[in-house]
Amino acid sequence: MRGDGAKLAQKLLPEVAMLSFLSPGEIEAISQRGEILSVNDGDVLITEGAVGHTLFLVLQGNVAISRDGFRLAVSEMGSVVGEISLVDSGKATATVTAIGPVMVFRISRENFETLYSNKNFVRAILKGLAAKTREALDRDVGNL
Repeated sequence: MRGDGAKLAQKLLPEVAMLSFLSPGEIEAISQRGEILSVNDGDVLITEGAVGHTLFLVLQGNVAISRDGFRLAVSEMGSVVGEISLVDSGKATATVTAIGPVMVFRISRENFETLYSNKNFVRAILKGLAAKTREALDRDVGNL
């Protein structure tokens, strides 16, 4: 990783729901396996329906989350996209597109999976995904 982007990634990674239960050493291991990318306005990071293989953490800027051509949300600094497909190897449920210049931290499934041999890492990821699911359910139930 490089410069300020690397420092920002190391600061934001522990705040990601699915990573929030990881130790500082495990966060460091993830940060060493990823890379910082600068993307331009309109660049597509994830394509709906494509098999997902990458997690992106937005370090600067905003990304649009769209499904079937309709914008569902805008994610900003500290947001993560692609995490579910990274874990389950499934198809992406939405398209993610840069809005203006964006800097992201990217980690591939292959680099992420190198950490699976650590039982504590896997347990922490499961706790983080469960917490994110609970949050989404609470939010959705509250909107009924």
